[in-house]
Amino acid sequence: MIKYLSISNFYSIKEPQELDLALAKNTPDIPERFGRPIPNSDERIPRVIAIFGPNASGKTNVLRAISFLKWFVTSSFDLEVGAPLPYAPFLTKEGYEKNTQLIAEVDGQIFESQNRCVYRYEVEFYNRLKGPSEIASEMLAYAPKGRFRKIFERNDSKLKFGDFFDIKQTDPRRETIRPNASLISTFAKFGHPMAAWILGAVNALQTNVMFSEKFEISEESATQYYSGSSEALSKLNEQIRIIDLGIEGVKIENVQGKPTPHFTHSGLGAPLSLLHESRGTRNFYRAFPYLNFVLNTGGIAVLDEFDSDIHPLLLPEIVSWFCDERRNLHNAQLIISCHNATLLEHLVKEEVFFTEKNVRGETEIYGLKNIQGVRRDTNIYSKYLGGVFGAVPHIG
Repeated sequence: MIKYLSISNFYSIKEPQELDLALAKNTPDIPERFGRPIPNSDERIPRVIAIFGPNASGKTNVLRAISFLKWFVTSSFDLEVGAPLPYAPFLTKEGYEKNTQLIAEVDGQIFESQNRCVYRYEVEFYNRLKGPSEIASEMLAYAPKGRFRKIFERNDSKLKFGDFFDIKQTDPRRETIRPNASLISTFAKFGHPMAAWILGAVNALQTNVMFSEKFEISEESATQYYSGSSEALSKLNEQIRIIDLGIEGVKIENVQGKPTPHFTHSGLGAPLSLLHESRGTRNFYRAFPYLNFVLNTGGIAVLDEFDSDIHPLLLPEIVSWFCDERRNLHNAQLIISCHNATLLEHLVKEEVFFTEKNVRGETEIYGLKNIQGVRRDTNIYSKYLGGVFGAVPHIG
């Protein structure tokens, strides 16, 4: 689960903005809503985070920072030497003169001899008006006993590795390091066991956010997923009967050597192809693999404009999956951006964040839990629509 995120000079986010998801110790507990990912720890993190705000207020850029971090950690070594990194600073001369910084804290377990604990990853980039951006610094640390210990640290060309990361001064893999690729992505490519494990753990994060636009899993890819997992297909059938009263079941059949979905409807004499289904059914068919995967693995689903894909009446049902401790056995986390304010009727204040732009066009991020006077019995939905919390469109 993501515990903390800091974003600075990244797209519309100019000044450092934070998503501090960890709950204060005096926050009354709601066990089904708040996960305890680290055994024997009092720390709690919401299993669901929803970000609201007007169009172009920066909601997607918050999620894009998470998506970019995943890509950078796992895949940046795939870039060509000297290629630009796929992000932009705040688009002013001042933005290009300042560094971009991203920081994330997540729970996890790298060392078999250690219990789960918090890991902190920091990366900073030099920006240039001419020429590609480059890594200024990179650091990974973990906190097995409450205080962070560095696993590796990089400042320009200076490298420092902890004993656990096991990179000797004479290791030839040092020669592969370059200024547009993460150390984890680099060493994983060359068989470093811990780097490969970290890469695998980060890939448990699933997202439909890319660097320039929203990415949709294709219907063909979703079909391949269901074709290869009877468990996923069974759960799809269970849920799709709930969201579409007319569907009795989905079967994946081989048609001309290609897995093809067919939907059986009550009252119809023949099954329908996916092309003949409603937009809502097709959207859910594509989105369900993200959700099922993270619920099974304890991963993180980061989904932009989730309410545009899913019917409003189904959104609370999906939130309930992540709050059901029988279904969410591994503390999977759902982080979404949305416009549909009716979802606020099904969330608690610790699960809600807002984005809005100031008069300089800079995105600001704040949590509902930090607004004074918001109680458990506050009607969040009506007060948000009434503009009490800000982050609403100004019409007229």
